[in-house]
Amino acid sequence: MKLALVVALLLAVPVRPCAAQATAVIGRSNADTILERELRKVARERILAFDKGDTALWSPYVDDAYIIATPSGGIRTKKQVMQGFRPPLAGYRDVFQFEDVHIRRAGDVAMMSYIIDEHEFWDDERYDIPKLRKTDTYILRGGRWLILASQETFVPPEHKAVRINPKTYDAYVGRYQLMRSLVYSVTRDGDKLFMQEVGQPDRRELLPESPTVFFSRDESGEIIFAKDAKGKVTHLIIRDNGYDINVRKIK
Repeated sequence: MKLALVVALLLAVPVRPCAAQATAVIGRSNADTILERELRKVARERILAFDKGDTALWSPYVDDAYIIATPSGGIRTKKQVMQGFRPPLAGYRDVFQFEDVHIRRAGDVAMMSYIIDEHEFWDDERYDIPKLRKTDTYILRGGRWLILASQETFVPPEHKAVRINPKTYDAYVGRYQLMRSLVYSVTRDGDKLFMQEVGQPDRRELLPESPTVFFSRDESGEIIFAKDAKGKVTHLIIRDNGYDINVRKIK
């Protein structure tokens, strides 16, 4: 293919909703379920039609004004997408499922954001495709939901922490300055390494991916500690979304 539960306690006395209230709650739940089922079906059938290379099957699910923003940053129209259709090759098959689905609706417009977990098979060889976060915007036309726009973004690979000697952290402890008004503090607390912006209360734990590369569960990027020829830490690198920010160690 080729994306608060609030509990109200009133004087600690349970309140039984009247029939009208109960019906309204059930009605909303059913409506949400029906909407999700309809949007999932449109998304799934569109993918299956694409895999078959059949524009006649794909087109009815997609609005004529459709555009898609691809992971590379390009924009393609419905016509351009259909021009790229090709019949499937013998021995090829595609298996996918939707994960982490979020749906919102405002009148005749709805949005579904989801992750596509996909696996391709070429004869007997299986290939795991990088997970894709897809956000589709739907519009209700003539009683049918059509996809009006899509946004695709690859999900960053999951970081995995490794064990390293905590004494390694001592060389990283200190202050790092990006500019006069933005300084980061790196501290060690027992066997853990932390980083925070000076003057701000929140700190994040840095987990080792290697002796010099770290990550935080709260963010997608990496923190890399750089050394000079003598092994002295000179700066750290904040690496995210394909670019690096060098932050000089000042203390």
